[in-house]
Amino acid sequence: MAHILVVDDDAQVRVMLSRFIKKMGHDVALAENGKEAMQYIAAQKVDLMLLDIFMPGQDGFETILRILDWADCPKIIAITGGSVKMGHDFVLSISRKLPIEDILLKPISFEILYVAIEKVLTAGLAAPDS
Repeated sequence: MAHILVVDDDAQVRVMLSRFIKKMGHDVALAENGKEAMQYIAAQKVDLMLLDIFMPGQDGFETILRILDWADCPKIIAITGGSVKMGHDFVLSISRKLPIEDILLKPISFEILYVAIEKVLTAGLAAPDS
């Protein structure tokens, strides 16, 4: 069982994702923006973070850049619906340059989400000990 943090400014998305992840058998915590996510990660070990890219205040890109060097930086799956100013292709090209395990486009299919989470968590278990 993993501890997963869902970060999205849309309450409906947070609830929908958390219900699904709980059904997968994982613990879930919620944050509504990058600043809340950073506070949570500073206080609690998180194995995986589902992080929305476009949020008011501190967005996902800024959050990733701020936590990169943290000792307990969780694995990250980015989620995005794009933005008015930036299209999906541009967002994906930026995201690929960051230490993100996967990028999922909204609306998120539960099947795709399941595969992405399992892939990241399984890879984490298979990593050699330091």
